[in-house]
Amino acid sequence: MKKKKEKPVKAKPQKNKFEKENKKMNSKKLSNYGKADTWNLAKRMTEPIAFPPKSTQEAIPIYRVSKNGVFEIEKDNDGEHLFDKVYEIEDVNMAVKDAEEKTTLLLDYCRILNSLQFSAKIVIANYNRNMEDIENDVFISKESKSDIEAQLKEAFNQNMKETIVNEMNNINQVKYLVVTGRKRMFSEANMFFSRVESVLKVSFKKLGSELKILDGVERLKALHNIYRMGTETEFIEDWDALTTGTFKGNIAPMKIKQLSKDKIDYLQMDDKFVCTLAVKKGGWPTQISDRFMIDISNLPIHTLITLDIAPIPQEVSLKRMTKNLDNVEMKIQKQQEVRNKNQQYSSDITFEVRQEKEMIEDTIEQLTRNGQKFFHTQLLVTIFANSE
Repeated sequence: MKKKKEKPVKAKPQKNKFEKENKKMNSKKLSNYGKADTWNLAKRMTEPIAFPPKSTQEAIPIYRVSKNGVFEIEKDNDGEHLFDKVYEIEDVNMAVKDAEEKTTLLLDYCRILNSLQFSAKIVIANYNRNMEDIENDVFISKESKSDIEAQLKEAFNQNMKETIVNEMNNINQVKYLVVTGRKRMFSEANMFFSRVESVLKVSFKKLGSELKILDGVERLKALHNIYRMGTETEFIEDWDALTTGTFKGNIAPMKIKQLSKDKIDYLQMDDKFVCTLAVKKGGWPTQISDRFMIDISNLPIHTLITLDIAPIPQEVSLKRMTKNLDNVEMKIQKQQEVRNKNQQYSSDITFEVRQEKEMIEDTIEQLTRNGQKFFHTQLLVTIFANSE
């Protein structure tokens, strides 16, 4: 008997008056890439393409889904489609490692990043923990031989429930790696992700971690836990039932409302209030502690932390840094000309310019000799709360 070929499930089409206008705008924007420099071309994957949604289902940026977990998140765009796949990352606790172990892990992690030829996201999600699972593991059975025993067990279970809620032990933290790629069709996307997985699994194993592939049901469940937080037990874990009609109808919130207060924009999704924070351009510090991500991800609140990573080809980075070095050399020459004019022949260039030149030269050396790579990055922190 021939095996039935799996077909991707398409989202139910919904007419949108903005879609035609948006498609025209995006085609114009993409045509400009031919005139732009290669630096901006490398940033293409970081630019979202979306149109204003008319419904909560349209707010979910997924076009088609497949049972193996490969999702099409952007349809036809100059003959290419944007696909992604999600992998759950087994955590490596850096906080308990000594200095030597941290250095080794960091170097291994850098090698993984340097090997990336595709865009990716690292997502840290603080979900609601399944209270039924907690009750099965922690709570005492209600079966009792007497009324006093039943009362004692009820009191114990109630106390445990309050402790779990008060100490925020009901939050379950999950880490994901989301890999994206532009391909013409699902079959090409499946081949691409298969090659990526074989490399990533080996790399993460060296870190002492494991990558678990999320299938279609598990991905939709993860999205349901975000869009319908508080109703996790209502999710239907059956692919056919999930994809009958429109799959978005089973995960989308009933209501999304845009709100603003004290010049801060946020959303209301059903009975939850949601606000997303972003690191401003130029807002990153010169150095970041290895506890930075640990501290913000371990806050006892429901959050979704996303770090977008888009690699820049090495030759593009070198061209950019060489141009920067030429600009600094011109700045030094102008400074020297001014000083010569003032007969200050022995004066050296300013400390700021000298430091700028040294940093650029060091970066070029890292790119050429050590094989380092530049990335476009963006950090987003989405916070969920029960009230404003």
